[in-house]
Amino acid sequence: MVGLAWRAGHHDVAVLILVGFCYFLRTMEFVTLPVANVVVDLATSQIVVSLDRAKTSEQYQQSLLLRHRTLARILSHALPRLSGRQRLWAASARDFRKCFTCLVEHLGLQDGFFAL
Repeated sequence: MVGLAWRAGHHDVAVLILVGFCYFLRTMEFVTLPVANVVVDLATSQIVVSLDRAKTSEQYQQSLLLRHRTLARILSHALPRLSGRQRLWAASARDFRKCFTCLVEHLGLQDGFFAL
């Protein structure tokens, strides 16, 4: 899915799927995620994702840390393509779901297999 979105020029969708999957984020957590809240340190292969308002802790910011060399490289390459944006996803959660559904259908995956 990520590769298909990337090749089609939808870098935002590719990043959202990667970040959402790797950090087990809820749809609303990753579609409202500011670009500035994803910080990559290539030297240590660390990626920090800061959630301003998470369902489990609405009053405090949560910072999630992952060390993954490949993901750090991919995100360090992808995030500059989203510069100038406030959020990773500029449209609504509904629009992301439509996009995701199109990917699922294009790949011939069962509709009920993925839930958003």
